[in-house]
Amino acid sequence: MTKAVVISERTVGLDNPLTIHNYLNLSLYEHARGNTLLALRLMRHAMDLWRVVNSPDHPDLATAHNNIGVMLQALHLYDDALRFFDACVTARERLLGPEHVLVANAQHTLAKAMAITGDFAGAVQAERLAHKFFSSRFGDDDARSKETAEWLAELTFNAVRTAKLTKSAQEKIRDIASSASLAHVDTEGKEPSAPVKGSLPIDDLLKFITGSSSGPKPKPGRRARGPKGSRR
Repeated sequence: MTKAVVISERTVGLDNPLTIHNYLNLSLYEHARGNTLLALRLMRHAMDLWRVVNSPDHPDLATAHNNIGVMLQALHLYDDALRFFDACVTARERLLGPEHVLVANAQHTLAKAMAITGDFAGAVQAERLAHKFFSSRFGDDDARSKETAEWLAELTFNAVRTAKLTKSAQEKIRDIASSASLAHVDTEGKEPSAPVKGSLPIDDLLKFITGSSSGPKPKPGRRARGPKGSRR
């Protein structure tokens, strides 16, 4: 694969479509070998070249978006992968129209990617579109129709269950917040009780500990004289 890239660069040029396709193939090869980070760098280089020599709406770029999504999923970067699967669907719909088998395939892939991230509502919408196309175009007995039907049923079940759990959690949060608010009102509504010593102001607490009175303290001055004016 690497030799094919080198030969095409030297014979037909760096920006030739053949060279770009060789880069895309080399990227898939490295991903299959487990070198996913290298594969992503090769894919990035190929896409940069493709944007220079062709339109950004080329079908091959949509395929590249799908492959990048698969590679990012292998690295457990599911949210980032979802962006590329969505870009693949958008590009294919714009180029091929909504009623196309490649669009339906991309929608099916997008639905599974959404399910991984927990967006079951969005996954149901994408899977419903894919199943509708396969069922109407190829019939209910087609393998793709059966597969999307199974996925649609499972995604719908998970979407309903997630919605119920979310609603139940929200209700519990509201109940807890309401209880805390009532407790706060009851506490504030009570008459203030006599303060214990631990709640006295600092000055009063010091007086209580030392046993000093609240009267005026004697001012410092000369020593008191004894009888007949003698000093003690």
